[in-house]
Amino acid sequence: MSTQRVVQFVCTPLAIITNCTLILFVLKKSPESLGLYKYLMIYIAVYELLFSTLDILLAPDAYSYDTIFIMITRADKLILPPCTKEVASMMFCVLFGESLAVFSIHFVYRYLAITGHSFLKTKSLRKTLIWLLIPVIYGFLWAVNLYCTLWVNTDTEQILQGNGYLRENKLNISDVTYIGPNYWKLDENRNEVINWRTMLGMSIASTLISISFAMIVIFATLSYKEVSKLTELTSHSEKFRSIQLQLLNSLVLQSLVPAFFIQLPSFVLFLAPFFHCGRPVFGEIIGVTVALYPVLDSLPTILVIKAFREAIFHCCPFTNKNATLPTSVALVTIQ
Repeated sequence: MSTQRVVQFVCTPLAIITNCTLILFVLKKSPESLGLYKYLMIYIAVYELLFSTLDILLAPDAYSYDTIFIMITRADKLILPPCTKEVASMMFCVLFGESLAVFSIHFVYRYLAITGHSFLKTKSLRKTLIWLLIPVIYGFLWAVNLYCTLWVNTDTEQILQGNGYLRENKLNISDVTYIGPNYWKLDENRNEVINWRTMLGMSIASTLISISFAMIVIFATLSYKEVSKLTELTSHSEKFRSIQLQLLNSLVLQSLVPAFFIQLPSFVLFLAPFFHCGRPVFGEIIGVTVALYPVLDSLPTILVIKAFREAIFHCCPFTNKNATLPTSVALVTIQ
């Protein structure tokens, strides 16, 4: 069994435990001031549960070789009916790609909450659906782009058949489906030329990711500026300022997990094949980091938000229930 597969089997149960714990805390231990935001927190947790579950059910191979970097779903490793491998593979890659979009709307919401924007002052089903549907729309655009520009094609099939991947794994081309870029192809004269369809697809994907990343940076910066202003105002209670800073800190830390475990490695691995530098070991690395992501991503929220951290502390059988929390644990929060 490969290292990637071992990590998948270990991480999936851990991801289920950590994210279910977070959902339970959000429902039972959330401060009243969270309001609608607690449903967005649950949304992230459910998203990561789905991501981790698909990772174990599909057991995708992240494969990099020369000019390609693709996510391969194999019929012999699939824990689903073979007829579902195309749809399930697309769903996994859409979740993989829209992770930044999921977090960007949370930063927008945090900024609106801190500034007391009128949009959040009244609750309605319509407003809730707006927040929840934004990542879905983003994912739909991502799926259309993948299908039109980075889906199964004859040029990539020739590479898989010629480099020994199928032969070494005793597979036929009909046993696999894959999504990903192949930057170079051979023309009718057997000369290597740029695959412009792939370049278009990667340009669209990069644009979608850049928009989400820019929103995170902009609204995180604005939110920290607004939180710093709250300390100068007497109209807000210390409790309000504290929970706003805790939520913002937890969201920043939570966003760093996919940034370092998915987006940054993916950027390097998507860029390398353009220079004919794709290597199988690169794919193995991203396969491991993708499996670790849903396990680690919920931990910042559990540990930074005081109400959740105290629930963990008091549930632990080895702690003194009357003791105060260590200062080091509460470093990033206002007590």
